[in-house]
Amino acid sequence: MSENSSLDDADIDAFGVPGYLGKPAGEIRRKSEPEGFRDAFWVSNPTRQSDLHVLFVSTVDTEAGLYTFDIASSGNFQLIIDGEVKVRGPVRFSSHFPEFYSENFSLSKGVHTISIFAHGEFLKTRTMAPLPNFVWMRLSKNSVPISLHWRAQEILEYAATGLRISA
Repeated sequence: MSENSSLDDADIDAFGVPGYLGKPAGEIRRKSEPEGFRDAFWVSNPTRQSDLHVLFVSTVDTEAGLYTFDIASSGNFQLIIDGEVKVRGPVRFSSHFPEFYSENFSLSKGVHTISIFAHGEFLKTRTMAPLPNFVWMRLSKNSVPISLHWRAQEILEYAATGLRISA
């Protein structure tokens, strides 16, 4: 896992003014998805709209090599590869400029389990509007997308508290 995952692969533009003058000193931009996460997904028929925990699982048979994992979610999430947490989120973004987290991981030849543990909060925060619950992930090798088929399970052991969780 990256030491500073929220800024990996980010573009940082300095505006040439110090931040103490009351104006932004610069802007940080992560990779964006112009289609607005068209292939995003969520659990079918959830028991509630907010404060919902869901586990998504897929398997993929790979050749040995470096694979790119692009991921975004409307709330807190963990990307888990073969039982090991590799990325923790969320990536915060404005709804009109959807951004995602991207990292390369080396996979050995064989079948791998990819899981996403997501918390659907459906909350308005100081940085985000209350987006509908979603998870979006793209797996690719050499910029060629790899199709994944997800199974979803609502995790009922997590009781709804109505409280925001800061990860």
